[in-house]
Amino acid sequence: MKPMTATVARLGTRLAALLGVISLGACSVLPRPDPPTVYALPQPQAPASTVTTVPEPEWSLQIATPLAPAAVNRSAITVLPRPDLVNNYRGARWSDPAPILFRDALVRRLQLSHPGAVITSDDSDVPTRYKLVGRLDAFQSEYRNGQPQIVIHYQAQLLGGDAQSAVAVRRFDISLAPGSTAVGDVVAGFGQAVQQLDGQVQAWLNAVIPASPPSASAASPTP
Repeated sequence: MKPMTATVARLGTRLAALLGVISLGACSVLPRPDPPTVYALPQPQAPASTVTTVPEPEWSLQIATPLAPAAVNRSAITVLPRPDLVNNYRGARWSDPAPILFRDALVRRLQLSHPGAVITSDDSDVPTRYKLVGRLDAFQSEYRNGQPQIVIHYQAQLLGGDAQSAVAVRRFDISLAPGSTAVGDVVAGFGQAVQQLDGQVQAWLNAVIPASPPSASAASPTP
């Protein structure tokens, strides 16, 4: 029994050594994948004609990170080769999950166009009179007739007052064709689409948020 036990032990030792050599060889032969290219949205440029001076105490707004489905709430750059297939561009990703990219771009746009107002994100504890919440239902590239289209759907709801009740609701939809199917052109197309949508959101907010609410003295009847 003892010789057989020793033989089994030697075989086990040799097998372990052989597996170790194979493992080391595989690690040295298999190539390591290249790290993905990380993309950010271009910085917004507010047109001079849209810049307005707004009294800080009256026009203050917090932009909340929009809710999003799983296919949107990620840092992968989502592409739909066909309507029933969700994929992503290989070797590329966003610098942040899409809802945060979208929120930050809108915050920067409004800060540029309303330099006298308080514009924050939900990362800040600064109290504001209004809050913009919503849902980012689409932030993706969709192939239509063999060509990509940048598609963004944003359902927005403006809350205001001490009770943060609904003030206005609107849906925004953007679809545009990038310069080509190359990832760099697709990313540039996302930047253009976001700037267009942010411009529409800005115009809507300018229309639904009063520049200066009525004062108590103005609202009270004169005895």
